[in-house]
Amino acid sequence: MRNEYCSGSGVGNESQSFPPAPALLSASKINGNDVYGQKGERLGCIREIMLDMHTGKMCYVVLSFDAFLSAGEKLFAVPWGVMALDAASERLLLAVELERLRNAPGFSQDQWPDMADSSWADRIHSYYRGQSPPKRATTGFLGKWARP
Repeated sequence: MRNEYCSGSGVGNESQSFPPAPALLSASKINGNDVYGQKGERLGCIREIMLDMHTGKMCYVVLSFDAFLSAGEKLFAVPWGVMALDAASERLLLAVELERLRNAPGFSQDQWPDMADSSWADRIHSYYRGQSPPKRATTGFLGKWARP
């Protein structure tokens, strides 16, 4: 089943203007990287990258948040449209407030949701609707993201 949210950011901020995404980036440069909040705090890391096999677009990153979020081993599918790459600090940024993350819908390592289910996708995108990529995002890549 095709995921309609993967054709764009899918979070409802298409009218806002942000720097364009880079043309290409190796998925191995994203998977396993730490994710930081807007205030520079480490939130967790990317465990998986979910692609729409019909369009070839990245839909979600599956994040494992640090214990300070009181999530334990809970995983979270976050729409790629609320993430940004900051080349200057070589970080992945998440434009979601910490309290919102604490209450985000998640799942366990042993019970993944059916991410192709449109009702699941509606719930996830509804939760993150209104969130935008951090404005500190840049379009160039330096350091560890320079080559595959």
